[in-house]
Amino acid sequence: MTTSLILRRTLLAISAAALCVPAMAELADIKSAGKLRVGIDFGAPFYGYVDDKMKPVGSDVEAAELLAKDLGLTLEIVNTTNSSRIPNLLSNKVDLIISSLSITPERQKAVDFSIPYGAIQAAVGAPRASSSPASKTWPARPWP
Repeated sequence: MTTSLILRRTLLAISAAALCVPAMAELADIKSAGKLRVGIDFGAPFYGYVDDKMKPVGSDVEAAELLAKDLGLTLEIVNTTNSSRIPNLLSNKVDLIISSLSITPERQKAVDFSIPYGAIQAAVGAPRASSSPASKTWPARPWP
């Protein structure tokens, strides 16, 4: 999946969430403030990280820039961590989060989610000719 496609899906999902009726008053408050505060985890290379010039970059940063531009707002990026994403949102330190965030029933009780715009596949790796227990009990490659 290309970065452009990811960004388009991200922007579509975020825009859909931003336009939901229950969020209208909050969107009006954000617009009246003139800036969009977005929480992004800089510990996720390609999604959010800081480059060699100490500038936030990545697809999450680009999506935030596009959303702020579409809303006619200044963007304020707030660096978050996995454990601070939802607390920052609930304590009004950020207006929204653009970050890898699994949708769980527990989290759905606290925050609203956009339509998912991406999926991350995780795997465990070990050398092929390994004496590790993992190489003896797991199939070499059960998927293409």
